[in-house]
Amino acid sequence: MKKVLFSLIIVITIDLYSCSIIEIYRLLNNNTEANKEDITPEEITRQVAFHWTMQFYNVDNVKRYLEEGYNPNKSRGEQGYRDGNPLFIIATRFYSTYYSTLMEEEIPTPLPDIQIFNLLIEAGADINMRPYVWYRIYTSRNMHIDARLNSNTLTKTGRTAITENELRELEIDKAASINHFISDCNRILIAFLEAGADPDMRGHPYPYSLEAKRARITEEEANEYFSRGTRPINEAIKKGMWWESQVDILLQYTALDEDSLVAARESNDPAMIEKITRLWNEQSINKIYRDF
Repeated sequence: MKKVLFSLIIVITIDLYSCSIIEIYRLLNNNTEANKEDITPEEITRQVAFHWTMQFYNVDNVKRYLEEGYNPNKSRGEQGYRDGNPLFIIATRFYSTYYSTLMEEEIPTPLPDIQIFNLLIEAGADINMRPYVWYRIYTSRNMHIDARLNSNTLTKTGRTAITENELRELEIDKAASINHFISDCNRILIAFLEAGADPDMRGHPYPYSLEAKRARITEEEANEYFSRGTRPINEAIKKGMWWESQVDILLQYTALDEDSLVAARESNDPAMIEKITRLWNEQSINKIYRDF
């Protein structure tokens, strides 16, 4: 209940530098993180405000905050480590073009997520502070696609498809929503790669878990887990041919390794197994010619 109250107060007072925000934050977090960082109450307030304005894709406020000197590498929310980095907020979510298209809303160009991403990069955000590429790939899971494929609900109306016309509309709806979902995920992935994010920075799910949140994991501790993690390309391969586009995007920046063959088998997708085996053989032959 306290956390719900915290969220409501933050939303209402997002532009106010009030002591209440600081005190609520300290109450919920026992001031542990602030003590570790030797951080001032004023800076806590700035980081909280920065976090929430990004959550609501408020491009104008993000721009204003950065112009006022807010740290592009630091934000603060309720999720501890997860909320401690602005670029990570961009990596975790995206502006849904599908729902905007469905509701016939005007889609801004560039999209708000990309506008904010560009502002952060221009302000000096560290593109390799965390394994952003890995996280975007790892969390773009097939369960989202499976849930849509197994649904019999029309997105626009919320009605269950029953009639022949509704069933036809449902199939079109499913295909469109899945294509938009993949495209939206890839838009963020491409933005990070084009800005210089390391395509091979390893990642690990533990630092983003509830257990890690409760343990108040630090950046240094998280990096230890990441160093023992997996490569983004292999996480993309594991997801099968629904995500072939992510594999192709990554192969513009990196190469396969022996674990890629293992990842292909783990996908249980014959087409992905065939694709990766073929590409691995081609890559191996090309290496022989280069070394000859």
